[in-house]
Amino acid sequence: MKKMSVLLTALCLAGCSTISGIGEDNTPAPSKLVAYQSQFSPQKMWSHKMDATKAVAIFDLSNGMTYWRSPLKQTLVAGPSIGNNLVIAGDNDGGLWALSLASGKTVWHVMLSDPIVSSPIISNNSVFVRTLDGSVWALNIQDGSVRWQSAHSVHTMVLSGGSKPLLVDNNIIVGSSNGNLTAYASQTGAVKWQTTIARPQGPADVEKMVDIVADPKISGNVVYVVTYQGNLAAVNAQTGQKLWQTPLSSFTGLAVAPQTIFVTDAKGVVWAFDRKTGKEIWKQEDLKYRRLTAPAVMGNMLVVADAEGYVHWLSQSSGLTLARVNVSSSSINSAPIVHGKEVYILSTNGLVTDYSY
Repeated sequence: MKKMSVLLTALCLAGCSTISGIGEDNTPAPSKLVAYQSQFSPQKMWSHKMDATKAVAIFDLSNGMTYWRSPLKQTLVAGPSIGNNLVIAGDNDGGLWALSLASGKTVWHVMLSDPIVSSPIISNNSVFVRTLDGSVWALNIQDGSVRWQSAHSVHTMVLSGGSKPLLVDNNIIVGSSNGNLTAYASQTGAVKWQTTIARPQGPADVEKMVDIVADPKISGNVVYVVTYQGNLAAVNAQTGQKLWQTPLSSFTGLAVAPQTIFVTDAKGVVWAFDRKTGKEIWKQEDLKYRRLTAPAVMGNMLVVADAEGYVHWLSQSSGLTLARVNVSSSSINSAPIVHGKEVYILSTNGLVTDYSY
């Protein structure tokens, strides 16, 4: 397995947060695709359709060959992670699974308090995850026993899904549904610092939602984080000091380039901001309401996918569309995975596709 990647084959909630219990979906119709001047034609390298929706699989990146596929009992809510020769994945019933990287066989399985909403982080023989009830868990990677748990209250209404914790030195940095970003000592769970990125506003429960469900990103000593109905902010990773913030609402995600932060917001607008100041550089509204994924940096381009199965390549400098392909008849909820000049796309019907440029 010299060249491989773990990909989730479930009808995935990863990268696709939703609000439960608020009636019908009143989201406006997706914007129609507009004409653009094509700058290149992405080349399809391979595609593979999985035959199960509750499974983890290992693929060869060069040809799509499946090394193994391991069916699970429940739907996976967030993508799996690799560490210590294990693949760790959490499901929507609170189950955390450790599978052998070599064979896919179950090494251990434990049940936590609530659905696991974040991809696991693996470090120093520990696994760190978040559950829907706001708890942060540290478990022994050898057997799944609990090292520590930090419980938090959550609002009456929250977005399903959750952001992936960040490992920074000896701290685990976690975004929560109340709009706070918190650093925990990875060994003990002690709170090192906490910063409020957004505060709940308005009288109605839905107006008070300021969840951090988009994965925070780190570059150098700065954490970049965005909330739903709140702010995009830059935070010092060691102290929690807020360096800048600007109003923005996102539940999908962001990407970091050397000088720029890219975000897809809750309405499907793609934004570019200056990393040092938070000043807007450009915004792209042609894909509004198309339920975009988080962006991924690919060379000097951005890649985003949408709910109608399209993948879009955008210019980092201007946001203009450079290329577009229809990959699947099903929606794409998971952010594209970039590896060099290739990008891997997972649609909700289990189709995995590799494109190159």
